[in-house]
Amino acid sequence: RDQFGYAQGPGSITTHAVDVAVGDVWLNADGDGLCVTALDASGRNVACGYPGDECAQSVYRKIVWQGDRPKGLCRVQVHLSVGERLYSVRVS
Repeated sequence: RDQFGYAQGPGSITTHAVDVAVGDVWLNADGDGLCVTALDASGRNVACGYPGDECAQSVYRKIVWQGDRPKGLCRVQVHLSVGERLYSVRVS
């Protein structure tokens, strides 16, 4: 949240498995072209999303899933374009 450490694009970063069924996925990130995918245990893409307009704590943007939202344990992969920054990912 303090934005002192970050990953910067281009590239992607993938979390360990998190239970996306317990809440929404939120990003603390800078950039307008951010894309998020949810990967199941086999690495298969099960959902795609992007940061929407809803914010929390003034820095987190809620991920809006296209189609069905992912269920259960998934790894969250954030794709960053040139100059985009990811500070943190949370599920709540």
